[in-house]
Amino acid sequence: MKIRNTSSIRIVLGALVVALLITATAATNAQPDQSSRPFGDVRVLAMVPASTGSPEGIAVRGNRVYVSGPARFGTAGDQTPSRVFAYDLDNEELLRTYDIQGEDLNQDHANSCIAFGADGRLYVVNLQLGIVRLDTGSGQQEVYAGPLPNLPPCSAVAPGNPCSPTFFDAPPPPNDIAFDAGRSAAG
Repeated sequence: MKIRNTSSIRIVLGALVVALLITATAATNAQPDQSSRPFGDVRVLAMVPASTGSPEGIAVRGNRVYVSGPARFGTAGDQTPSRVFAYDLDNEELLRTYDIQGEDLNQDHANSCIAFGADGRLYVVNLQLGIVRLDTGSGQQEVYAGPLPNLPPCSAVAPGNPCSPTFFDAPPPPNDIAFDAGRSAAG
């Protein structure tokens, strides 16, 4: 007659029961109460001015929502700088507009994503300038990291030379910014 080792089976079953209890508790706590909006409910907070249009980057700090734009090509010659807008989260009012300084408005110019750093400043991905560090209190701006190099397509250069794996020559499109565990920018 073979005797089974029931202690290991009991440990596994006990772990499964604990995992199920934690999952059930988390699911119960995640349910919205009657006063909150349902999960997935969406509403417009504010409209971005049409002169800039095409918002992309969104970052929240306190009761302010920051939105960057335009996130589009075809801006050359429009004489409207890329911008960051600050809205009040409670009353949806536009509080401030930050025009990005130093862009050549005769060339394509655009903002993409944004994120706050541990230093409380807003980091803006800009097509021409690279990463712009913005002090939302004073409005002071500085280039944190220069633009990506505009490399020719690999089909147009000899092997071994720096190139872009694109099919046509286009400006480098920086697209996102994030911060690592140490809260330093990693784009």
